[in-house]
Order: sequence, then C-alpha cells, then structure tokens
Amino acid sequence: MNKEKKDRDEQTGRFVKGNVAGLKHGTYSLARVRNVPSVRGVRALAKHLDRVKIELEKATPDLNVKKEILISQVVKTEEKLCLMDMWLRKTGMIKADKARKGLLELQPCLLSYLGFLNSQRLALTALGLGDRQTADILRIQDLVDEVDKDEKKRRQQK
Repeated sequence: MNKEKKDRDEQTGRFVKGNVAGLKHGTYSLARVRNVPSVRGVRALAKHLDRVKIELEKATPDLNVKKEILISQVVKTEEKLCLMDMWLRKTGMIKADKARKGLLELQPCLLSYLGFLNSQRLALTALGLGDRQTADILRIQDLVDEVDKDEKKRRQQK
C-alpha cells in the first residue's frame, strides 16, 4: 500500500513524475518499460520503400505537387502496413492471452490496418494507377522473402 501512495500525488491522485507505475501510462512508456516489438529486416524495408517510390514516380508521367504528396502518402502507408504485416506474422492475428481463456479477440492494430489499406487504395486511385500496375509496384512478397532470408542467416550465425 505504501508504494502505491508514493507513486501517486496525494491531492490529485495522479502518478508522480518518474515513478515505475507512471511509466506504464506515459508517452514514452513502451521504450522505458519493455522493448519495442523487434522487427527484422529494416534494411529490406527501406529498400522496398525506395523501390516503391521510384516505381510510382515512373508510373505517373506528369509529376506535380499533388501527385508528389500522394506518392509520399502511399509510401508512408506502405511502411506502416509492412511493419504491421511483419508484427502480425510474429505475434499472430489473435491475442494469445485471450485465446488461452477461450476468447477470440483480434489484435488491435488490425483496425488501423484496414484504415491504412483504404487510405493507400484511395491515394493510388487518385494517382490514376490501375489494379495491375499497383500490384506490380507493391510487391510485398519480395520484402517478406528478403526478411525471411535475413532471419535464417541470423539463426545460422547463432
């Protein structure tokens, strides 16, 4: 009980700055409390995003400011989608702690995932790219294969 009282301000009941319990609720809590979920293949992701940007610029003949902003938006959403894909491959789509209790609850990032997919689809449509062109540019399987190779190399080195 005493520890809980020390962690909180007596007047407001809020967490006192610098305590362990307060860290779990702060902006930087993930970095302080536990490691960010590790994602292999940062270089592969950077290469993939550079390739996507270059191919989108080639696919749009008359670049202007509007199209550059849309290309930037597509690349940013692609980055977030790739990171979510890698994380979901590692952790699974269903929360493990809830599954043990017999509940099927999806990971919370899947809601954001759908929003990013829709945003990317709308930006690509605004750029005037068709489905086939888009599929050729956003080849996620190449990135997945490269990350898998990196993980196999890392495991063999250990």
